[in-house]
Amino acid sequence: MLSLYVPSFDELDFRQALYADPETMTYNRGYDPFPGYDPVSGVIDFSRDRWESWAEKWLDREPERFYAYLQREDGVFVGDVCFYVTGREGERMIGIVIHSAYRGMGYSEEGLRLLIGRAFSHKEICSLRNEFEVHRKAALHIHEKAGFAVAMTGEDAVLTLKR
Repeated sequence: MLSLYVPSFDELDFRQALYADPETMTYNRGYDPFPGYDPVSGVIDFSRDRWESWAEKWLDREPERFYAYLQREDGVFVGDVCFYVTGREGERMIGIVIHSAYRGMGYSEEGLRLLIGRAFSHKEICSLRNEFEVHRKAALHIHEKAGFAVAMTGEDAVLTLKR
């Protein structure tokens, strides 16, 4: 059983480790470079000097933005989830990352359902969206199980869920 755990500034070390793990970030390879991102490995530098500006943008910003760890009952963090404004009124883009050591254990599906519940607890949010490559079959499957409609656009899947 998972719960959403909103970290404090001093608890961002799990995010740092999660995004620095090459095995976890394999899905993230090959995108256009940006500061702190390695397109070869997919890892993202989230060193402590980046925490303050990130925290100002992401923590305590609901319903525009939300970020949380996925925490097991024993206190172990297995991944993270987020949502943020897309530019379309009432819509939020979502994200979910499960640490490679915990994949295949059902945490993605449970984490996605927790994120949906959190997002739709805000009356301002009426639609959720995610986009990723169609070859990511496991991610596609959990979104479909959660009720997302799927549209294919070339090599990408665009998934939407309306309230």
